[in-house]
Amino acid sequence: MTWTDAWFWDEYHRAGNSSWTSDGGIEDTWRSYHRLMLDHLGFADADREVLEAVLTAQMATEAWELYEDTLPALEALRPAGDASTAGGPAVAVVSDWGSSLTALLEGLGLTAYLDEVFASGAIGLAKPAEAFFRLACERAGVAPGEAVMIGDSLRADVLGARDAGLDAVLLDRAGSQSDVPADVPVATSLVAAVDFALGRTDPVARPTR
Repeated sequence: MTWTDAWFWDEYHRAGNSSWTSDGGIEDTWRSYHRLMLDHLGFADADREVLEAVLTAQMATEAWELYEDTLPALEALRPAGDASTAGGPAVAVVSDWGSSLTALLEGLGLTAYLDEVFASGAIGLAKPAEAFFRLACERAGVAPGEAVMIGDSLRADVLGARDAGLDAVLLDRAGSQSDVPADVPVATSLVAAVDFALGRTDPVARPTR
């Protein structure tokens, strides 16, 4: 997985990569990812039956598990998943993912905390395109200058959002990301990132290594 993950992130951050703007392109990317893994392991799968089974299993709700900080962070934004909470911040997912994202989030019990879900494959735009972030803000009913993007990719999430006029926080749970500009707020948990976005705390200091 280390070898194929390196390929995935290189491909994801490749300049001009438009794979994430369509469901077909996204599916092809995941198919390439899993095929590389199986081939690297020397796994015989001439008919690609295992590959297709892996792809199907990957998108099943039971294949996913929430980080421990996910629900506490969402509760801080919207207590008890109350979608009718008046005066609170609009909460949206802006993700490079296929059209199935809403169903996946619903299966994980997260949609009660969300106002909007923006999946790149359904919209035809992908991060770090400024238009993607601006469209998300428009549909969520907030100005870019009023929004904060929290994400784990410096290029796609933080720099892309900033170019569109949003504030942004880099989520680096492992404290392992390098070459992060000094003016980028970094949080090592989603709770800390949300607290910063809500103005409750100063940016979390970048871990020393």
